Amino acid sequence: MVFDDKIRVLMIDDMPPICLLVKKILIRMGLSNIDTCHNGGDGWEKVEQAHLVGKPYGLLLCDWNMPESGLDLLKKIRSSGIDGIQELPFIMITCEVFEDQVRLAFKEGASNYIAKPFEVETVEKKVKETLVKSGLYPS
Repeated sequence: MVFDDKIRVLMIDDMPPICLLVKKILIRMGLSNIDTCHNGGDGWEKVEQAHLVGKPYGLLLCDWNMPESGLDLLKKIRSSGIDGIQELPFIMITCEVFEDQVRLAFKEGASNYIAKPFEVETVEKKVKETLVKSGLYPS
């Protein structure tokens, strides 16, 4: 599967090896315009700045448990009221796997959910599903 390499992706995780692993998977999928950061606050700044300069992200993958949590970032994005940010496809990647946590993530607006530890194929499948659902990749 090959995606439009112009789609900007932001990967946020407080563990740099996870960011590197996901980045390698995304590159293998044809997504090469990938930024990383390590907490929700920096993630918000990157999302906001990218939007302001007219080069918005098309996909965000984010850990839940980190400084300035992924769930807080998800809530901030969904409640921002800013067109182009509010609808940003958001995949939660997390060790939080209990049913009530998964439901909470979707209730708050997660586009998809990947449980850690994950398989490469799972990341590929969830990214493709999310991009298809958001209209960034043909079904």
